[in-house]
Amino acid sequence: MVSKGLKPSPNEAPDGAWKICIMAGHFELFTDHRSHVRFRLLAPDGTVLAVSGPFDDKKAVAAAMAAVRECAGMGLVEDRSLTADTRAPGSAARSFQHQNQRRGEAAETTAVAAPGSWGMDGFTLESEAVGEVLADMAAQAVTTLSLACSGVSCGFSVSRPKKTPVFGGSGLVRVLDELQGSLGEGPGLAASTGQGTVLVRDLACDGRWPQLAGPAAEQGLRSVLAVPVPAGGRASTVLTVCVDRPDAFDGGDILAAEEFAMEASRILRPALRIAELKDTLQNLHAALEHRSVIDTALGVVMAQNHCDHDAAFKILMRAASIKNLKLRDVAATVLASVSGEPLRVHFDP
Repeated sequence: MVSKGLKPSPNEAPDGAWKICIMAGHFELFTDHRSHVRFRLLAPDGTVLAVSGPFDDKKAVAAAMAAVRECAGMGLVEDRSLTADTRAPGSAARSFQHQNQRRGEAAETTAVAAPGSWGMDGFTLESEAVGEVLADMAAQAVTTLSLACSGVSCGFSVSRPKKTPVFGGSGLVRVLDELQGSLGEGPGLAASTGQGTVLVRDLACDGRWPQLAGPAAEQGLRSVLAVPVPAGGRASTVLTVCVDRPDAFDGGDILAAEEFAMEASRILRPALRIAELKDTLQNLHAALEHRSVIDTALGVVMAQNHCDHDAAFKILMRAASIKNLKLRDVAATVLASVSGEPLRVHFDP
């Protein structure tokens, strides 16, 4: 194969596989031991068919992949195996064609394999609020995924430890999110617990979530696709796509949703990181303010009891234990008893 630096891998490629896989967009980015960005051409089963040369950045890689696809479409890819008989039912080429037909059609329809085709390259993180970012991403998902499957409703949900779950989306998918939250079961929750992509052909007769089936059918929820979003950190993020008719999703739709989820992670990662840093900063400010209250109360106890710092601290701790209160609350009570009103402490970082 001679095209834009792609070199055959040591593994023998099945007959007729390369051009089919190129047109279906089976590329994978990776970084080599010298920190150069490269890409692989993969078979549907994950076999590496060819490997590119090194590039300086992902932008250059994206341009190279687009050029490879263009060359393949113009018949400029040199691959002797393309002369194989693809009509033979048992041939590898025939198998590759069959497996990639719907994926290739979906790629042409929704451009899932083309760099920058999601319309999110210019998407900027204009809001630090996670809910607003999720709502914007859900709207973009509807626009993109509707090209392959009409009538979709899309939403993103984020669950974080010790935080209220956040959801962005509307329509049927919001109804599903509320039902899952109240019942504690459903495809979105299953996807968030590491079960991978969850496909529901008809929620009304799916036995995996018996409590959900009835209420969901009453609301018109039938086909559901829940795709985990690798957003990093401790957050669990899921893209959910709903349609009001059964058997609405085919292989191309599933691929498109999974590709969108991967692209969405690029936007969601910084949004979630910003939210995490804001929470950490708020917790730090609160801790410092509480410490200020405690330190002031210790001074009062030391003056009242003519004792040192350690003895005053033990007095406060004993009072907190007896009254079953937090130390900062006991300290605030001590200060209020001296000043006659609750003491408001402000920490200026």
